Amino acid sequence: MRRHHDPAHRVSVDTTIGLSMALVALWYLWEAWKLPRFQMTVVVDAHVFPMAVGVALLAVSLLLAARPGPYAAPEGFHWRMPQLWRAAAVALLSLGYVHVLEPLGFVAATFAFLVAVPPVLGWRRWASTVAVAATFSLAIWYFFNNLLQVPLPRGVWPL
Repeated sequence: MRRHHDPAHRVSVDTTIGLSMALVALWYLWEAWKLPRFQMTVVVDAHVFPMAVGVALLAVSLLLAARPGPYAAPEGFHWRMPQLWRAAAVALLSLGYVHVLEPLGFVAATFAFLVAVPPVLGWRRWASTVAVAATFSLAIWYFFNNLLQVPLPRGVWPL
């Protein structure tokens, strides 16, 4: 005989994922807090941006955990091979990004990464992909380099 649990006492998939990501966010915040402080005269120290990302991740995770959602995957749901390949491809692209960040520089590596990932995930609008990648790469570089005075890796970037 199959036991049926009261839905009020079951944990939803969103809650499980949200709480798991909250744990990752707390670990990330702990590691960001341990970043060294610089004695140079800069507007914002090196740990501020990672801390802001960690706080945002924690907030989104807790919102997801509090959101009502399905209690289980649909009956018979299984990861399909294309989904696994896409996840693996994005993970490999992320690792590649980390490895080429220094030699290529922030702008070139970030642009290449942001152009490479959307097609893997099924996005086929090249013009908008290139526009967003270029705008984001240059805007973040300008923000850090000129406003926060935190230099990012230059690599092949001529500025």
